[in-house]
Amino acid sequence: MTGAQLQEAHSFFIQFVEEFENIYYERHIDRLHTLLHTSSEVVRRGPGAYLTQFPMERAIGFLGQGVSQPSNPFGNLMVVTVRRSQENAVKAIFPELDSSNTGIPKFAEDVHQEKNTCLHSSM
Repeated sequence: MTGAQLQEAHSFFIQFVEEFENIYYERHIDRLHTLLHTSSEVVRRGPGAYLTQFPMERAIGFLGQGVSQPSNPFGNLMVVTVRRSQENAVKAIFPELDSSNTGIPKFAEDVHQEKNTCLHSSM
């Protein structure tokens, strides 16, 4: 992506955020503020695909499922996190204990030809 393309993308983000907030968010700039920094972050850190928050959000959701004591959520979260870390350590040391590890991605098919895998759409 060239510098000119980044500048153009930045101006489009600004225009989108302003129009969207005027129409839907009653001019609360803080609700879409992140988009205003996208172009400068691409220059500073690289493409957004390299910096996604998805792994962190997934981990938070995964660990949050184990919290069952609303009276002490942080203590319960700590216990869940330690337990999951211990399980992952055991699975890393003894991969044969991990029954969920088939060696191929979900929605893939092992075609048994030179160890190739065909990926299918998840739809």
